Amino acid sequence: MEVLDHCKSESRLAPTDNRRASIAMRLVTKGGEFLRAGGPQEALAAYRHAREILDGLSGSQNDNADLGLTLSLVYRKIGDAMRAQGDLGGAKEAYRSSLAILEGLANFHPDNVELQHHRAETLAALSATSD
Repeated sequence: MEVLDHCKSESRLAPTDNRRASIAMRLVTKGGEFLRAGGPQEALAAYRHAREILDGLSGSQNDNADLGLTLSLVYRKIGDAMRAQGDLGGAKEAYRSSLAILEGLANFHPDNVELQHHRAETLAALSATSD
């Protein structure tokens, strides 16, 4: 958790949006490491902090496909961590948030194949919580 504390401090002091986005991506990577090591609680903390950073960046950039895709991915990863903990209701909520972002982006970028791919993956994850 020491890494997470360091990233939280660093993100508050980061001088640019690019630097904050870079910190968010480090947190996503660290969350994946935690999840693979059997630490869904730590993964969830990392993903949630990444989401906070990206939410702050996305407020004025609703049509930014890269930022939106990244934020959607973070919500999906939050869902994965919650599912690993057995919290299917929380996982469904996170997956639905991911889908809402993707569908909003599709209005700005209807021909973006990557958006459609992420949408399909998120729908599959959502359907896995309904079993």
